[in-house]
Amino acid sequence: MSKFQDSYPSHALPASPKTPDVPHSRQNMELPRVLIAGDDMHVTHSLKQAIAPQCSVIQIELNSHDTCQRLASEAWDVLLLDLTANNFSGLEILRFLRGYGSSTMCIVIAAHLETGPIASAVHLGIQGLIFKPLNAAQLRDALNKAFDS
Repeated sequence: MSKFQDSYPSHALPASPKTPDVPHSRQNMELPRVLIAGDDMHVTHSLKQAIAPQCSVIQIELNSHDTCQRLASEAWDVLLLDLTANNFSGLEILRFLRGYGSSTMCIVIAAHLETGPIASAVHLGIQGLIFKPLNAAQLRDALNKAFDS
């Protein structure tokens, strides 16, 4: 049985006490370090709770300046990036990440289909795309696909 629930309200996703489903390709490796960049504290904390059993370190940043500082100063395996955040540009963070040659995988979270920004994100080399409202199965699948690529 998966450690994730199939869906959750936008403000909460309870942590699961079950044994984590570690992505297959990471079973004999260290658990990933994940940086979550978004502007909604409730959603970012729900994401953190949902992936906590699969990760060694999870950090949340709520603005672009702190996100870019964190990306530049520490090694991250995955960036979960809210592309359509109200108080920062997800694309600018992604351009910053790729601009200094980081190999950090990026999974983009988008509120709706905006072909321009999504096409730009794909061009910048994202490893996954999830649309809001999120569900835990989508998040789990996106992380697993990113590690299998």
